[in-house]
Amino acid sequence: MDAVLVIYEIREQELNMYRDHINELCMRYEFTAVLRYDEEQRVALVMDRDSTLMDRNIEAEGKSFDVTTARKSKDVWCRPTYTNVQWFDSKEICINWNRQSCPEEKNCSRIHACIICKKLGHSEKSCFRKQHKKQK
Repeated sequence: MDAVLVIYEIREQELNMYRDHINELCMRYEFTAVLRYDEEQRVALVMDRDSTLMDRNIEAEGKSFDVTTARKSKDVWCRPTYTNVQWFDSKEICINWNRQSCPEEKNCSRIHACIICKKLGHSEKSCFRKQHKKQK
């Protein structure tokens, strides 16, 4: 962005708005779909120098976000990030197990416990659902 602003310093607001737009799309759609959309949007901008990044490009949207594009589930894009992943004895809690995809299930050196409440027997998914219901 800084490199572009050296040449087009009057377009800073446009770039900031487009960055925010892309971030919002990343929260709703799979990254590959947003990447495809961004590429199509930038190609359209090069082809039509009178357009801006914020001009709606229905063709790019259609190619990237069609019926087959997978939307992220609410559990994925609302998931908080946890800074404390330590178990009581300073071992690390397995993030993969909490997301139900630990490839080393039996040989994993990390603790298979809930990353939210730090209890054995369930993953973050059940705690996250309970917290989400309480907030509603």
